[in-house]
Order: sequence, then structure tokens, then C-alpha cells
Amino acid sequence: MAVRAVLGVDIGTSSSKGVLVDFDGAVVRSAVREHSIDRPSARGDPAGSMTSTDDHDRERGEREP
Repeated sequence: MAVRAVLGVDIGTSSSKGVLVDFDGAVVRSAVREHSIDRPSARGDPAGSMTSTDDHDRERGEREP
């Protein structure tokens, strides 16, 4: 069964978060991935952030029926 939903992504300095919410407002799936921060910059690694986003997508796909 297909679920109509919206994916929200928050790419932060030390972690990335994703949440899949259906049109009724119920959380279908969520995930958090920590990523490293290279010092002295506190901006993190953009490539690592994209890897975290890819992980969210993979996790969501693996868990869906």
C-alpha cells in the first residue's frame, strides 16, 4: 500500500535528522545520524551531510513494506 507523505530533513552541524509524516500528521518514520566535525571549523562536512541524507533514504526504503 502506498503512503502519501512528506519528508522533512534537518542538516545540522553535528547531526542530520529526517522525518516522514503522512498527510494526517502521523510520523511514519524518523532517523538521526551523527556526523563528524572537522576542527577548527564548526561547519562540518557537506559531503558527510549528504551521506547522512542518503542513509535516511536507504533506511526509510529498507523499513517500508
